[in-house]
Amino acid sequence: MRLRVLLTVLLGGIAPLALWGWWTLATMRDTGEELLRSRMEVSLDEATREIGLRWITVRSALTDVAESPAVRSAVAGAGIADGADFRSALEPTLASGLLRGKVHRIVAFDRTGARRLDVRLPLAPGVSPGLLPPLRRPVHEADGRLVGGVEVTLASELLLPSRLRVGGSRGTVLAVAGVDETAPSLLPRPPATESEGVGRFLLGGEAWISMRRELRDPELAVIVEGPLAPFEEPLHQARRQALLGLALALGVGAVVALLLARAIVSPLRELAVTVDRVAGGAFDVEVRPRGPGEVARVGRAFNQMTRGLRRTLDRLARQERLAAVGRFAASLAHEIRNPLTAVRLDLERAVEAMDDPRRASVLVQRALHEIDRLDRTVGGTLRVARGDVSAAGFVDLEALITSATERVRSRFAARGVRLEDIEVRNDGGSRRVPGDAAVLERVVLNLLENAADACEAGGRVGVRLRTTAEGGVVEVWDSGRGMRPEELARAGEILYTTRPDGTGVGLHWARRVVEAHGGRLRLRSEEGSGTVVRFELPSPRLGSSRNGTEPAARDDA
Repeated sequence: MRLRVLLTVLLGGIAPLALWGWWTLATMRDTGEELLRSRMEVSLDEATREIGLRWITVRSALTDVAESPAVRSAVAGAGIADGADFRSALEPTLASGLLRGKVHRIVAFDRTGARRLDVRLPLAPGVSPGLLPPLRRPVHEADGRLVGGVEVTLASELLLPSRLRVGGSRGTVLAVAGVDETAPSLLPRPPATESEGVGRFLLGGEAWISMRRELRDPELAVIVEGPLAPFEEPLHQARRQALLGLALALGVGAVVALLLARAIVSPLRELAVTVDRVAGGAFDVEVRPRGPGEVARVGRAFNQMTRGLRRTLDRLARQERLAAVGRFAASLAHEIRNPLTAVRLDLERAVEAMDDPRRASVLVQRALHEIDRLDRTVGGTLRVARGDVSAAGFVDLEALITSATERVRSRFAARGVRLEDIEVRNDGGSRRVPGDAAVLERVVLNLLENAADACEAGGRVGVRLRTTAEGGVVEVWDSGRGMRPEELARAGEILYTTRPDGTGVGLHWARRVVEAHGGRLRLRSEEGSGTVVRFELPSPRLGSSRNGTEPAARDDA
């Protein structure tokens, strides 16, 4: 499973990242050249625009030269003996204006193309030595007749002023050439391999890019050339760093994937082992809720499930024990009633056989009275077990409590526990409620005996009775040791007791009796502060519609 999780993470997250990184790095190879070309395009646009603006004035000046008398005479072959004479004759035209000191060479030719004159002129100091390709202008007579032409070689700054900034990178140059010529030898390089105005060549082992744009007027080719290395080197550096970062990211991703797989699989493996143990019957084991959120939630849910399973099994076990106790109690009650009948008959016959029945009358009558009481208790218990208390009659609660307290008073005195007088409070109700007197008296007796057992010598126990329109409320309180919260939560469970000689049946039986009468029994206790057991019995008009219980650990009254 760990391998599957690891492969899922690697193929789902890291592999796409690696492919994206590889594609990005591969596209970097052409990015430098594209960036250089875009900058060179900007330089070409700016240069051609500047050349076009300057050509307007340069063309006018060249026209003046072509129409000067010196040039016309040279083309016609009359009046000009040599170059010195030509320079002298052309001096007025070149002495002022745009072309002064910026004309390097003038070549005159006639209509047939025969060269008539070739004069070189010095450039003025401070003029850039760069030259433009020869610019040709026609020569006409005064009547407009074409007689020849003139080619003028000018300083390049006339069309390419030095203030023009050439884009690209350091080392990029801008040059002009004739349309049918290559660039002037500004760079010691072989001719560029051109394709649609763009070329690439090597210079000293370094790659260069050349871009060319042709103009119609003037007929020139503007060329921009720049080295590719200044653009590619930062990208290569970035590519190397990206490769290193990608490798590092892949390594970290693999480690994280491995740790994540371990974090997911380890809790699941522990959960699987725990499930096997629970399946084998070990219901008390739990898993540690760890790992990612969902895995930890599964662990918590499993622990909750096992706790619920333990509670269910405990409840089933208690119900099974309760059913067994119920069957045993029913059989025991049956077995007790038969001997009680025999004892009654024997006592009656003993009285008849005595010479002086009056001597034993009191003792025998008392024994018979107790036998009757025990018989009624057993009968009432059987009716409660069957859920049939509707025909039991009515009970005077105050009389019932008085009888119960009188029966235990001597035992309380023997234990050194003080039994307080009954507190009666009437809030408009009746003391008579429907129920079985013998069984309810046994309930009060059980609660009084439990209260006495909870007290040390010198402790106090009391009973409070309050009657309302809804029924009667009986509270048995003591000043004993009280119960801890965990003991209070389990109080009333069948066979649960904190006394070494207890059975854990009395309080459970009392609760069942009260519930069978349509009432409810609750406990309130704090450790060191005593205990109050309260049960409520409905009035005759409510008895048929009220039947409920509340948790033993709660008392909001």
